[in-house]
Amino acid sequence: MASESEELRQLGNVLYKQGKLYEAIKHYRDAAKADESDPAPLSNLSAALFETGHYEKCVQQVEKASELANAKGQVDPASANKLKIRKVKALIMLDRLPEVLEAIAPDEPNAELKTLADAVKKALLSNPGISNREKVRKEKLEKIVKDLPRFKSVLLTNQEYYHIGHDEQQSNFKPIDAKQEKTAYLFAGIGDARHLHGTWMKIHEH
Repeated sequence: MASESEELRQLGNVLYKQGKLYEAIKHYRDAAKADESDPAPLSNLSAALFETGHYEKCVQQVEKASELANAKGQVDPASANKLKIRKVKALIMLDRLPEVLEAIAPDEPNAELKTLADAVKKALLSNPGISNREKVRKEKLEKIVKDLPRFKSVLLTNQEYYHIGHDEQQSNFKPIDAKQEKTAYLFAGIGDARHLHGTWMKIHEH
């Protein structure tokens, strides 16, 4: 009999194949919680996260899945290659090209990984500044945040105070209120109470 984690993972796989990626993500996360030692749900989760464009989270889940597989001594070469390829592609999408070369060994036997490494090397050679792009982007963001004012400035430079209001007197009383046995009115920030007096006058007139 399949465990709860495996059942949830298989349900996630069905949803994944149907293109219901966000529902699949939920099932994979639930499966991972049901068995925190199983790398399979995290591997599937990383695939769904990649397909939905959550590349940073994809990388995180790939690394977690790899760690669990190594800890259990259940490293399957085919599964390990799948995870590594997914991580490399996610890093490329994140524009973290130097990390791609760090993730792929110089003597990598997998053909797809070798192709990806060669493509990244060519990109870095043709545009040396590309390796710095992520660093420059972060520095610019940090500068923007640093230069932003910590508090919103006051729009009015001079304080204004009016001990007598200058808005038109209004009554809160409506004819339908007279049909009620009790009616309550709220006057917040009442000032010179002109609206309160206006309401009293309308009640008296009615």
